[in-house]
Amino acid sequence: MMQKKIDTSATEYHIAWASLSALAEPLFEIDWKTKFPMLKKEDVCRMTEDQAASESISEGQRLVSISWIWKQHYGTREEELSDAMCIEWCKAHAHANQWSEEVELLQEEMHHVLAFFDWHVAWWVECATSKTWLRPIENEGAVAYAHWQAAIQRMMHDHCSSIWSVIPGLMA
Repeated sequence: MMQKKIDTSATEYHIAWASLSALAEPLFEIDWKTKFPMLKKEDVCRMTEDQAASESISEGQRLVSISWIWKQHYGTREEELSDAMCIEWCKAHAHANQWSEEVELLQEEMHHVLAFFDWHVAWWVECATSKTWLRPIENEGAVAYAHWQAAIQRMMHDHCSSIWSVIPGLMA
């Protein structure tokens, strides 16, 4: 998933760069290539958590060479770049944690939906008991209706349970 996003961003950059290249001369733009250099294949890579952590090590212990892409936006001073990398990593880490929390909340909501259907089935089954104040034909209709509603709730439960069965941790 992440590699697809990286590849898409690289493709967008190549398209924009080609467009700038075609328009630069007619627009008398001369120095645009210093601000937007050609993106090479080796410039495009994602950082692993270990690489990001090693980037925050100070005093010349850097293990990974940083692409010009990062330096372009944040400057070239090591301190600025290190701070910027820490900030970017923290943001990415926070987003990942937020998504994990959203997944947990969604799974909990799915559990509540299934529990509601179970409750509703039981409620309709309880409503299907005989009512002494109704005439026999009305009572028969009310019981049939309650059983029909219980069956609908059961079908909705089973349908949700079936389509959600592929979600890990939900049906445990």
